[in-house]
Amino acid sequence: MIENNEEIVIFQAPVIELPECRVYYDDTGSVLFYTCEKPIGNYLVIDNQTFAEGRSDLFVKNGKLVKKTATTNIGKLKPSKKGKKCHKEDVSVVSNTEDTDNNISWKYDNNE
Repeated sequence: MIENNEEIVIFQAPVIELPECRVYYDDTGSVLFYTCEKPIGNYLVIDNQTFAEGRSDLFVKNGKLVKKTATTNIGKLKPSKKGKKCHKEDVSVVSNTEDTDNNISWKYDNNE
């Protein structure tokens, strides 16, 4: 609508923002889930094709999404401040107590 050579805006269309596709992963680099929402955690922004595929055979290494190879993964349990609490003398016995004299925390260190 034009009055006296001036334009009058009747309707302003909202700006459409494309969703940000993300892959979330844990501290070892294993993929947890794909989403366009924004929960708290470690994530990478990915393209739409990777998001649509939703592959579970990928992992994060050095900030990049990488396909797992057929080689054997080598890892080691190491003492850590974070991790699963286990009995000090037997890592196969998981402990839920706060007894620091008989417990030690272990973390899996993946050496891919």
